[in-house]
Amino acid sequence: AIITDSNCYYQGEQIYFVCMLAANTKDEHSRALFELSYMFSDRIFRNKLFKVRSEKEAASLIKLYYKKWKDNMKKEFFKKEYIKTNIDATNPESAIRAVGVLMEDNGLVKSTYTDAMVEIFNEHGPYIVIAPGLAMPHARPECGVNKVGACVVSLSNPINFGNKDNDPVKMLI
Repeated sequence: AIITDSNCYYQGEQIYFVCMLAANTKDEHSRALFELSYMFSDRIFRNKLFKVRSEKEAASLIKLYYKKWKDNMKKEFFKKEYIKTNIDATNPESAIRAVGVLMEDNGLVKSTYTDAMVEIFNEHGPYIVIAPGLAMPHARPECGVNKVGACVVSLSNPINFGNKDNDPVKMLI
């Protein structure tokens, strides 16, 4: 994915972002958006970004942080311990709990975070199914996040979450 200078513009007291990602495939585009969402969740990055006064300055900052983020993620974010394949799950809740327990086992979250992910799914439905076969359960950081990270779970048998466009789910992040 390529970040271009047209990704952001300044107006009044706010900077607006438009993700303009040049990607060859839908999968590359989804991966880049996932990576950028974590980068933009960094408070230090956001504070610096809100102080810039031009598109060029904002684009330079985004490019710099994106490179630093990607380099760091190669070392810390995607560890083999964060991936589990062929997990047996019989329903959305057991699938969500499987990825939550993996996060707990790796010290990323407390059990309250896993419970919150299940509760959010039960309250708000299958909006977490973001692409064909892919669900991204989540909760608020204050629900029990210890450190930034993500785990990936593939299911031995796909499960319907109730999203007519993207079911069945085979992988959870």
